Amino acid sequence: MGSAWSHLVEADSCFERLYTYVHGELFYKGGYKLPILGVRVFRLKERRDEHLFAISLLSSVLGLSLVPIVATQRLDLQRIFSSAMQINSRNASRLTSLVRTAAFLPMAELARFFYKWSYRAFGLGPVPWSVRRLLSGPGAKQPGETVRFVVISDTHCQHDALKLPRGDILIHCGDFTEKGTYEEVKAFNAWLGNQTGFRRRIVIAGNHDLGMDPNLDDVPFNEIIRFGRTLSEGVPEMTSADAKRESAEKFRELLTNCEYVEGAECKSERGIRIYGAPWTKTIGVSGYFHVPGAFNRNEEKVKRSFKPAKFVPGWITTEHKPVLPVAMTDAVESLEDAWKRVPVGIDILLTHMPPYGILDNSMGKHIGDKGLLKLVQRLKPKYHIFGHFHADYGVEKRGETVFVNASTETKLHDPWHAPVIFDVPVKD
Repeated sequence: MGSAWSHLVEADSCFERLYTYVHGELFYKGGYKLPILGVRVFRLKERRDEHLFAISLLSSVLGLSLVPIVATQRLDLQRIFSSAMQINSRNASRLTSLVRTAAFLPMAELARFFYKWSYRAFGLGPVPWSVRRLLSGPGAKQPGETVRFVVISDTHCQHDALKLPRGDILIHCGDFTEKGTYEEVKAFNAWLGNQTGFRRRIVIAGNHDLGMDPNLDDVPFNEIIRFGRTLSEGVPEMTSADAKRESAEKFRELLTNCEYVEGAECKSERGIRIYGAPWTKTIGVSGYFHVPGAFNRNEEKVKRSFKPAKFVPGWITTEHKPVLPVAMTDAVESLEDAWKRVPVGIDILLTHMPPYGILDNSMGKHIGDKGLLKLVQRLKPKYHIFGHFHADYGVEKRGETVFVNASTETKLHDPWHAPVIFDVPVKD
């Protein structure tokens, strides 16, 4: 029964497909293209318009779902069927009952949409049972001879809104900034310094943390890092590999209150081995500033280059059209290359990208990485922790591995998802 209910809830919903399609058209493709006029009418901006969009669309869908219910209740369907179809009153009554029951199907589908996505995508309602069942709660007593981990991800400069429980190790799985600027990294480091309830703080980067990537594309490097009025002193004038590496080193030097990990294993904790990798699949631009993100890679050893953008202080706008791919020249040329570097015997794997098919559902579309999934299936770490996709927060256990999407921000960019807490038995 439980398995059947789970399959019913997780099955794709027509409403989530509608939400994803309309959201993509209005936020990323320059406005919805009217099928008759062929004109794009307007374009919404992330963060500023997310709440308005969600309320408007879901309210409209709710209203439309009520129409067949109200209509079938108010109309004398039995008389209409008897007259139009020339059937007896008994059959007309049965048909009326069937139609009135079917009228509730859109509302039932909408209810399933809210049950499935209310917390994991929007941060509304109680924490899902799967999270509470598989992990420790903030008030749970820590068992002896264990290490308590508190995990967050995708805070996007909203870390000040968090109230973290105490633990041994705090982990952040990337996207601690919004535009990857010098000031944002400084502010994040200052916040880390105030988290005195932890012995250690371990951080990896994400696609929004532009300044941390020594191999950043020219467009974001020029317009956000070099000319973004955030790091003007000491950065060379020429956009070169040396300039990017020098810039990234300056950014990394800011993180004095944590252990920053990039494609490496950090110091073990009581025998527990931890490895962190920031690389993500190249699936398009980073939505807020519409430029190629940090640490973007794909299987073809290329990443996309975008048409030059016009710099506007505080807001970056770029035509949303990729041009010819540009060959990678840095050490980690592809995700396949990045995953090959993960050693055997890791207990906790930290990535920004989720594996394919596990907590990577962007409302109707799985966007995780298949190579990463194969890696985890081969290495079998106790925990695989990631973020990146805000709409699929949660915990899932498959085989020997507990998978955690710890995204703090919701799909509406509110920091409403609870920190994830778990205890790992010591090994020495």
